[in-house]
Amino acid sequence: MPFDCEPPKVRVEAVRVVDMNASNSWAQFAALFRETRQAHLQHERAKAELKVLLPEDAKEAIGHGIRAKRSKSGAVSFDLVEGASHAPLQ
Repeated sequence: MPFDCEPPKVRVEAVRVVDMNASNSWAQFAALFRETRQAHLQHERAKAELKVLLPEDAKEAIGHGIRAKRSKSGAVSFDLVEGASHAPLQ
């Protein structure tokens, strides 16, 4: 066995439907999923709109408490800028 590691597990075909109503953990995370769904959609829309606004020749953009960075492959990532002041929306 190379490198003394375990072989990959065989993937089991998913074939059944399971009722998770008896699981408190499932209930907790299902509620969290439902509560944050709209915020997630707004977050994804904001990222898409910010990417459109980023000039094609910009490596980095900073403003209103966020920083956008473009990687060498062209992917854009966003970070919060701690302690940054930003102008209120008008």
